[in-house]
Amino acid sequence: SSSSSSSVVKQGEMEQREGPRGRWTSCYVELTPCELRLYTLDSSANRQLGTAYSLSHCQSVIAPAPCSQSSQMSQPGDKRTLQALFFNSTRLQLRAANQWEAMEWRRLMG
Repeated sequence: SSSSSSSVVKQGEMEQREGPRGRWTSCYVELTPCELRLYTLDSSANRQLGTAYSLSHCQSVIAPAPCSQSSQMSQPGDKRTLQALFFNSTRLQLRAANQWEAMEWRRLMG
């Protein structure tokens, strides 16, 4: 409905990480005052609602996302990434087009 879409605070294509060491896949993200909606993109770039995360359940948003602990020397975090941590211990890692976008997402979500 148009009333729900009018409350979108920020939206755009991002990448989501599948698991702490997983690969990055393209997704489309909508942020409303109440929730963060992740849409998957099919090969024709059609959006399908994947998961909606309630912001009231969000414990913290960290940017950049912490690197996965590897045996090599720790690299600095990718400044385009951010991680949302929810009270049910869900971790959501997202990557924006650039670090300014990532900072903006973090500011609006936090």
